[in-house]
Amino acid sequence: MQLDWMQMEIPLWGDIVIIFEQDEQNFDTIGLGMLVPNSGEVYEEFNGDFTLTFQHPYDASGKWKRIEIDRIVLAETPRGRQPFRIYYYKPTMNGIEVQARHLFYDLLDNICESVAYSGSAQGAMDAIKEGLSVPMPFTFYTDISCDTGGIGCTMDNPVSLLLREEWDDREGETKSFFYFYGGELKRDFFNVSMLESLGSDRGVFIAYRKNLVGLEVTEDISDVATRIYPVGKDGLALDGQYIDSPYIGNYAYPKIRVIEDTNAETQSDLQKIVEDYFANGGDIPKVNIKVDFTDLSQTAEYKQYSNLERVFLGDTVTVFNQKMGFLKKAKVISYKFDPLLTRYEEMELGDFSPTVTSPITKGANAGEVANTAYGKSNNAETLLQQHLKDFNNPHHVTSEQVSGGTGGGTSILHDTKAPSNDLGNDGDYYIKDELQGISDENTLLLLHGEDFTDSSIYSEQITNTGCTLSDSGKFGKAISFTNLNKLETVEQIFDINGEFTIDFWFNQREKKANATFIGGTQTGTFKIILSNGVPVFQVHGQTSYYSSFVDTQLNTWYHFALTGKNKTYSMFVDGVKKNTFTYTGNISNDILRIGLNVAQNSTGSIEGVMDEIRISNVVRWDSDFTPPTEPYTVYKNAQAGEIYVKESGTWKKILTGMK
Repeated sequence: MQLDWMQMEIPLWGDIVIIFEQDEQNFDTIGLGMLVPNSGEVYEEFNGDFTLTFQHPYDASGKWKRIEIDRIVLAETPRGRQPFRIYYYKPTMNGIEVQARHLFYDLLDNICESVAYSGSAQGAMDAIKEGLSVPMPFTFYTDISCDTGGIGCTMDNPVSLLLREEWDDREGETKSFFYFYGGELKRDFFNVSMLESLGSDRGVFIAYRKNLVGLEVTEDISDVATRIYPVGKDGLALDGQYIDSPYIGNYAYPKIRVIEDTNAETQSDLQKIVEDYFANGGDIPKVNIKVDFTDLSQTAEYKQYSNLERVFLGDTVTVFNQKMGFLKKAKVISYKFDPLLTRYEEMELGDFSPTVTSPITKGANAGEVANTAYGKSNNAETLLQQHLKDFNNPHHVTSEQVSGGTGGGTSILHDTKAPSNDLGNDGDYYIKDELQGISDENTLLLLHGEDFTDSSIYSEQITNTGCTLSDSGKFGKAISFTNLNKLETVEQIFDINGEFTIDFWFNQREKKANATFIGGTQTGTFKIILSNGVPVFQVHGQTSYYSSFVDTQLNTWYHFALTGKNKTYSMFVDGVKKNTFTYTGNISNDILRIGLNVAQNSTGSIEGVMDEIRISNVVRWDSDFTPPTEPYTVYKNAQAGEIYVKESGTWKKILTGMK
């Protein structure tokens, strides 16, 4: 019976998967019926394993009896439903443990008795299919356009002929498609594809500065070199002997390496050796990122990394290390996926290359394959490398020359809006810069006063009780407090005992003895108050307090800042440091309440307005400073700007900035 999946009344996915007989090929019916596992996991690895495991209870309706070796289970994966053949199951006291692998692995049980082919990549894929000892319903496809190469084997299985990594040139030794043509494997039902690029660059951009619960970032600098002495034929050396990497200052000492190449006969050859070494990432750490979505989702930083849920195996993710100052590409090389809840559980980003040029593609023709897939992305990435470090100072209608091309070279144009076609020449690049502002990811909370939403990259949830907006703000509108009005965060925003800055503008309409600007909601948490007009720091329940010694006046705007690091705190009023003190006791962390005290009575409520309320996880100022003269702008430095290239008189977008 043919069924329309979209018309079925029963839910296809969620906690349900379908089981089929061992010889099923169409998967357009309900097969032998439904299974209802307790739990499950799909694991897929780049050019590697593709498996399904699940636990099934002894259900009263007897669905568990349908589970048999060699039957096929259809289950959800990140790219949609896929079939897995059961190769192992184990009854236990609590249910049945099942292991299955993608139908692709049926090819392991076949053999290619004798294959010898030279020519195009697609011809090689056809030769694998034609060489199967037992015909199977698989199709073999590649989009690799290389025409020079060859494969061969005697009495080997087709998976080895497709994916084997090594070849030692011995007679009868298997020469695989992967070794000679490269490629990235895609498995889709009975369709086997070796692609120039399995995934794509979807513009996902992540920045990190430290490891988090659920985000394990490891960096390996054991092979890094930042000062290169190139040596050529007959001991040829550079006039200046060595060339330094732009990242040489990232390490305590230069990391020196001698590179010899007897084919280098000129100074320009030596120069290119070093340029190629740095271009291939020899001067930056190798990076591996493991994401545990379950653990990471429990952290405040999760919002910054949730865009990883939108990528798939083989996709390229741009990784930016703010501290080290480098940008590089990493591929999604494996994942664990819950087919019942249809969500990622884990993901791994592997550092195969600093660019998208050479992912896992390798072999005799790797260069040709990689360059075909590469296109303009290397140029785009090079430009990002040059300009991400300058995101604090965007250019406005400026241009600069870079080497290459014809005439005077290629121009790189800049502005803060999309380019018009009357600018530049064919072959030029255009970077759409972000507007100038506070350009870091350290802003944890930012309330502009134009509304009650957090404008930081973390989008913290704010609860408003009675506050209104005033048209008489420091910059535009401001948040107005009176009587028992208050704002509260849903989550703890920062660590009062760690490193932070709290700053805001305020204007009071009435002086009170204990008007609370901001603080926790419990005894033992901090509070910043106006004590008869004087800004003061205090801990709830403690009689001692720390004063700014500034008697502020009514109906006047003041800028206030409190910084903290290692339990040493400083207070600033209008950019002038008024007091520095150390609090030796422990201060409890809590959600934040703005505009009202712990007791939530009228004596502790602010009568006035606040504007540009910002909390940061760094010390913004340690000495006197000039207060801001305009609203804060958070530049999302984990997101690249747009890049265009001009072709045939028209600007074409080749990199889309995240919004």
